[in-house]
Amino acid sequence: MERRFAARFASQAALALVPADARHGRERLAVLEDRDRIARDLHDLVVQRLFATG
Repeated sequence: MERRFAARFASQAALALVPADARHGRERLAVLEDRDRIARDLHDLVVQRLFATG
């Protein structure tokens, strides 16, 4: 009886971790996209300044 309850609890706990893991992945992707955007903006700024001084 206790094993069944433990197995059910473990199954429910595992199911609860799936959305949390997906949310973490989405948050990580958002951070990486922001970093990519910032890098592109900085690159464009540097190129513009180089051409402006040349």
